[in-house]
Amino acid sequence: MNEWIIPAVAAAFTSYGFSLLFHINGYKIFIVSLGGALDWLIYLLSMNMNDNRILSFFIATAVSALFAEIVARLIKAPVITLIAPMLIPLVPGSDLYYSTFALVRGHMEDFSSYGTQLIFEVGAMSLGLIVIACFMQIYTRILTILKQKQA
Repeated sequence: MNEWIIPAVAAAFTSYGFSLLFHINGYKIFIVSLGGALDWLIYLLSMNMNDNRILSFFIATAVSALFAEIVARLIKAPVITLIAPMLIPLVPGSDLYYSTFALVRGHMEDFSSYGTQLIFEVGAMSLGLIVIACFMQIYTRILTILKQKQA
């Protein structure tokens, strides 16, 4: 159980720190910290279930984006102010480091391997954000059309 709680708390503190950096204040800091812990827990749960890092990045990002979209509408805040610091713990920094290190040392095979993995992980995160943003736009339009028909 500690292998899940300690990383989630660390992710919450990371999101908290970046929310301070982005000048987020008040109760929104708590929401961002909770979202950071949530996305890391979802990532760990997904990795435990399917052992596919790219799919896990997609699922964790999509859940975090959905959480941010819902909360942003409830507290009437821009989604970007919540989602940016929320996703910081999920950024694949180790792959970026190792690919850069391999490039500097001239190990092109390792650079290619880590670089490809990095591109797929970042692409999965981007796709998760895009899918949820599109879903929320469609959902909002459907609600608007239904309200217009009722009036």
